[in-house]
Amino acid sequence: AYGPSAWLWDYLRRSGQRGYFLPLSGGADSSSTAALVGIMCQRVFKELTEGTERSKAATLADIRKVTKRPFYTPPSWQDFCGKIFVTCYMASEHSGSETRSRAENLAKQLGANHTSIAIRPITDAIVKVFQQCHLEGTKIE
Repeated sequence: AYGPSAWLWDYLRRSGQRGYFLPLSGGADSSSTAALVGIMCQRVFKELTEGTERSKAATLADIRKVTKRPFYTPPSWQDFCGKIFVTCYMASEHSGSETRSRAENLAKQLGANHTSIAIRPITDAIVKVFQQCHLEGTKIE
C-alpha cells in the first residue's frame, strides 16, 4: 500500500487539486481505495511529525499548498484527511443499510467528509434522455 499511497500524494502535490472525491459504496473496491487515501494521509502526517527538519518544512509547505490554507498545520492525520478527502454514498433502490453503514463508518474512521445522495432521479433522467434519442444513419439498424 506504500507505493500507491505515495503516488496519490505525489499526484495531489503536482496537480494543483485540493483533494480527492470518492463514491464510497461500502464494498471492497471503493473501501480499498479509501484506505489507500487514509494511508497516504497517515504517511504525510508521519513525515510532518517525524521527518528531518528539512523534510518537515517541505511537507508542511506541500500540505498548505494542497489545502490552500497558508497557516494550516494538521493536528492529526484524520484532520488532514478531512481537509482533502470527500466520500459520497450513492444510494439506489438496490442499496442496503449494511453497505451504507460500512461506508459511513470507514469515512468516519478516516476523518473524511462524507455525504450521501439518492441516485435514482439521476439515473432515471439519463435513461429518459437515451430513450428519446433518435439515431440517424445507415450503419445502425
